[in-house]
Amino acid sequence: MRESNISTFMLERYRLGELLPEDKKSLEGLLPFDGVLRSRLEALDESDRELRLSLPYINFDASIDKSLNEERLKALSKIPKINVRVSLLVAASLLCVLMPVLYFAFLRNGNEQSATVATVSSQDRAKGSVLSGVELSLFLKGNQEIAGNQGIAGNQEIALENQTMLGVGDTVQLAYTTAASGPSSELYGVIFSIDGRSVVTMHYPYRKGQNPLLVSGKRIFLEEAYTLDDAPGYEVFVLVVSSQALDVEALLSEAQKIASNSEEAQFIEESSKAAFYNCEVDTVTVLKK
Repeated sequence: MRESNISTFMLERYRLGELLPEDKKSLEGLLPFDGVLRSRLEALDESDRELRLSLPYINFDASIDKSLNEERLKALSKIPKINVRVSLLVAASLLCVLMPVLYFAFLRNGNEQSATVATVSSQDRAKGSVLSGVELSLFLKGNQEIAGNQGIAGNQEIALENQTMLGVGDTVQLAYTTAASGPSSELYGVIFSIDGRSVVTMHYPYRKGQNPLLVSGKRIFLEEAYTLDDAPGYEVFVLVVSSQALDVEALLSEAQKIASNSEEAQFIEESSKAAFYNCEVDTVTVLKK
């Protein structure tokens, strides 16, 4: 793991204790030798500190008592201590709940403008589970060597597991599946991929300006297959589904931001789910030989 691979998103996850053990160990191994990385981490800590200082608080410094006269001190002494303790516990609990919400709202609004995608509330999702059963599938086409190893005829399509290793020139067929929607409801979706050169490719809809309406209730194969080029490392395929109309251009613009800030397939998977958090997101990663 090089310093250039350490994104702000990963540093935030490190500070929150959400990194995988191996990623945490690698990052902590870099910190003693990388001043720039330490400075970035300290800047995030300082940002948190400034945010906390900007919140209103009550100063309970004992020096205030010196400005009180004897009568006021006697009156204050009659207040049950349990009330002060309860108030402090309530305030601390409320602050613990609000701090992550305020911070990530500030980070999302201050640093990046998220793609204008459909806003699906938790109440909308609860009504019949319209978006349940969303799945992106990849099938390998016409690879004699891989097909022979699995006892399958070479002209048959092979369903790919996540992180299957493929090579340049292999061709994959994409398909999506969604649960059946009601007669008056529609589902919309966008499928794109990001490769090891940070190139974003739109697979569905097939052209700009086309309505991203999906066929629900069954598996639908895309009209066009996709042949892997020599981009190194990986190709991450992403399906974004919503019960409200999607702004395809804005969504692809957000995908390009994700691609530009990543050199790892796992980061692309996690960032896509975070960026389009109001939608259902499914990903499949192909590793390159």
